[in-house]
Amino acid sequence: MQQHGIPDDGPGGLVLDLRRLNAGMLALVGGKAANLGELMSAGLPVPDGFCLTTEAYREAVSDGGAVLPVL
Repeated sequence: MQQHGIPDDGPGGLVLDLRRLNAGMLALVGGKAANLGELMSAGLPVPDGFCLTTEAYREAVSDGGAVLPVL
C-alpha cells in the first residue's frame, strides 16, 4: 500500500513508511530509521521516506548478495 506516494508493505512487510516507525522497532528497521520515525512523531521536520527492514536486508544477502548492486 502507498500513502502520500511512499511505499509501505504494511505490518510484516519488507518496506515501511517512516511515519509508521518508533523506537520499539529498532530490531526491525535499525537505529537510524527508528529514530527518524520518532522525530516525525514528535512533529520535527523530517522528509517523507521509507526504509527497508532488516529482514529485507537478510533476504538480499541470502543469495550471496547478487541483488545488492540493484539496491
